[in-house]
Amino acid sequence: MSKIIFFIFIYFFFATNYIFASEPYTPPKGSPERKAILDALREELKRFPDKEPSGIGFEYKREDMGVAKWFIEEGKEVIFIVNHLKVVDNWAWIETEPRSPDGMNNYKPIEALFHKEKGKWVKKHVKPCCAEWEDYLEENNIKSMKGYYRHLMQMFPGVTRDLFPK
Repeated sequence: MSKIIFFIFIYFFFATNYIFASEPYTPPKGSPERKAILDALREELKRFPDKEPSGIGFEYKREDMGVAKWFIEEGKEVIFIVNHLKVVDNWAWIETEPRSPDGMNNYKPIEALFHKEKGKWVKKHVKPCCAEWEDYLEENNIKSMKGYYRHLMQMFPGVTRDLFPK
């Protein structure tokens, strides 16, 4: 009898977790949530190169990340062209193209994973860029973008495939 109750409990536990799981969505332009995520990304740029941004063991230099140098040293504003932004269960994945407001300066794309903690978006991972990306793939035996996303889901329990581009 106790086994039956245990299995019923397990069934309802998983069924209710599935039913109440959030659907992925894209915060609309101008929304407070979208602004908060982009502001968190801007704050991360201000930390270059003092804080290792990716969380994976290598460091960018300001000259590697032109937008950070331009943003920090010259005090310029940066805008982000958002190519992908999904939010689900307090996780956000964003893919952007940083630019100057006049569009004259374009920088290397930034792709990042954020988690909402105590009401604030916190950077958890920045996709490596350039040669570091190739090294990262090799070191982690990743063969594709889908493999990279699976790797992130393993690194950060709670992140689901729905967060990333198809």
